[in-house]
Order: sequence, then C-alpha cells, then structure tokens
Amino acid sequence: MKLPLRLAAAGALVALLAGTAQAATPWRQAGTDARSGVSGLAAEADGAGTALVVHDNRRSGQPRLSRLAYGADPVTVTPLVWEGAEPVDLEAVEAIPGMPGEHLAVASRGIVCRLEVAGTTATVVDHTPLPAIGAGDENRGGYVRTAPYRGG
Repeated sequence: MKLPLRLAAAGALVALLAGTAQAATPWRQAGTDARSGVSGLAAEADGAGTALVVHDNRRSGQPRLSRLAYGADPVTVTPLVWEGAEPVDLEAVEAIPGMPGEHLAVASRGIVCRLEVAGTTATVVDHTPLPAIGAGDENRGGYVRTAPYRGG
C-alpha cells in the first residue's frame, strides 16, 4: 500500500514541476520551414530584445543571417541584406566583446568570418580558416571568449 501512495506523490510532484517549467519558458517558433531554422544565435548588445541568428543554408537566395526580435509575441525574424560576398553554411555566431555591431560567424567548412552589422545590412569584413582544418572536416559550433592581455 505504501508504494502506490509514494508513486502517486512522486507523479504529482513531477507533473507540478513540469507544468511550472513549461509555463516559465514557452516554446516560440522562429520559422515555418527548414530554411528558416536557426543554427546559431548571438544576443545583440543594445538590450532591445534582439539577437542575430545564422541559418544553415547553402543555396543562393536562402537566408544566412537574420535579426530575431524576441521581446514580444509573436517572435519576428527579419533576414538581413548582404553587402558583398555571402558566407555559406553558417553554423554559429557570437558577438565580439567590446565591439558593438561586430560578430564572428563560423561556417561548417571551418571558415571564421568577421561580420559588421549596421541596421539591416551585414558585411563580411575579414575571414580566416580555423587552424588544423582538414579536407572534409565539418565544424558545427563555436564561441568567442575574452582573455586578459598579457603583453608582448
């Protein structure tokens, strides 16, 4: 008799906790098809409830970088316009600390692109391969970290 009572109490606790977690962070859709899926996200420094998102797309005309406004319902995703060459197959994006409007984006083939974003326009201002990337290697993420300057 004690076991069913304990199971019922545990089940009620799990249901209560699951309901609380679900209500606190509801799932919000950012697109309607496979091309609008998000493969990386970086909060923008302006504090306006926006982030830059990268899309894992390779074909011409498909979105690569968008601005996500998440501060209100519904979430809005606005593709940015590219000035110059568009990077292909972006996997990750991070803001460059201390440089508003500048980001690093990583493509699956191991190319890091330094992006400048102004309004609704994005520009690749520099790019470089990651070290030790071999033929056929695929990169699926990345991040930027600040480190203290040690001189030299």
